[in-house]
Amino acid sequence: MEIDDRIARDGPVLERLNIRVVRSASGAVRLEMEVADDMVNAGGYCHGGLLFALADTACAYALAEAGSGPVTVDAGITYLLPARTGDLVAAEPEIVRAGRRVGHCEVRLTGLDGVLLATYRGTCSNVSSQDN
Repeated sequence: MEIDDRIARDGPVLERLNIRVVRSASGAVRLEMEVADDMVNAGGYCHGGLLFALADTACAYALAEAGSGPVTVDAGITYLLPARTGDLVAAEPEIVRAGRRVGHCEVRLTGLDGVLLATYRGTCSNVSSQDN
């Protein structure tokens, strides 16, 4: 499936999570999420699961654009600073390896000011290369 088709089909999920897909200056996939009032926890910070979803989606889109049919099989995130209501969080994926069966991607989550909020590492299985 072409990456633009995949993004279009994911539209309702992306909309629900307040995520939009943009291209970086180099043309690479970049995702952005504006933290809304209903996305913060009792401490006033964006719920970590929503930041994880943003990073995981960026990883999948980057690997899909590289020709993979990615399904996450392992992932981890390290939170460094919180995001708050009104913050725009950018997810910039970097493919470490896009093999025939397995892909690995790292994603940096940053604020508009470029400050690093979290780092994500994900491993995906290429389901398009596997026999069903």
